[in-house]
Amino acid sequence: MTTVWRLTISTDAAEGVDPRRFCLDRDILGVGWRVDGPESLDWDAYYALGMAQYYDQRDRGWWPAVNAVANRMAEGDLCWTRDWNGNYHVGRVTGPWRYVATPEHAAADVVNVRACHWVPTGTVDSVPGKVLNSFRAGRTLQAVHDDTVRFHSKLQFNRAGGAPPCDLAEHAGQAMDLFALAAPDDCEDIVGIYLQAEHGYRLIPSTCKRDTAKTEFVLRTPHAKAQVQVKQNKHLDRDDYPRDPDDPCEWFLFSTSGEYGGAPADHVHCLDPDAMRDFAFDNQTLMPGRLQRLLDYCRDPHAPPD
Repeated sequence: MTTVWRLTISTDAAEGVDPRRFCLDRDILGVGWRVDGPESLDWDAYYALGMAQYYDQRDRGWWPAVNAVANRMAEGDLCWTRDWNGNYHVGRVTGPWRYVATPEHAAADVVNVRACHWVPTGTVDSVPGKVLNSFRAGRTLQAVHDDTVRFHSKLQFNRAGGAPPCDLAEHAGQAMDLFALAAPDDCEDIVGIYLQAEHGYRLIPSTCKRDTAKTEFVLRTPHAKAQVQVKQNKHLDRDDYPRDPDDPCEWFLFSTSGEYGGAPADHVHCLDPDAMRDFAFDNQTLMPGRLQRLLDYCRDPHAPPD
């Protein structure tokens, strides 16, 4: 089965060398961690030198990244990355691991490599939300396990002209999951529109701040105040949202995974992902343009894009 990966190409390249373009222009994917030794090494030789030079020196980033490139990736896997201009690319792995420490590769600090056929997909709108969220993670290379992400990535590769195209036979009749494709802003829009349409709240635009980690935005009715927390695929705990006697309000929590913990509380309301998904589909014309396109895509992934 095809695995989908996310690669952040951010190496210790020499001044003036762009490691992202280095990979994209040469149809390779790669990471750094060069070792003292010849320009070319087999796996056993590289592993022994890398253990001494990195792992034994407590470099904990070395093994997860290099092991993924060398051993966990398979030919035919797909990988997402982005360049410094915010353009996204999806590639298919087409060759085995190699260690290449020529002067050119050393300058880019891209020495643990695999051949990868990259195709540009455009802006952030082409990237599934689960992949976008993984770019925030600390690891250089991360697998993204999700059926919708796998199906969507294959479609994007094919539509961008990747050759030969990915086989879609295993996805016959498969539905797309809205919340695997949605970005964080999309999920916040759904919840905000839902609370206004179904509960009579009115959103206060000035409260939509990125520097308020616990609150996405604030809503009001003439007699009540509500605050909202939205997370994708993360556990939310009711106990983290106690009632404040000096500023009483209702809390609406939404995790796309539906994972909620803590003791039930009258002022904390946990929104059900299925209910939010149904609301979005049933009220598509209320949604912003990007969400409307996502909903159309979920209904018919094979339809030509707008």
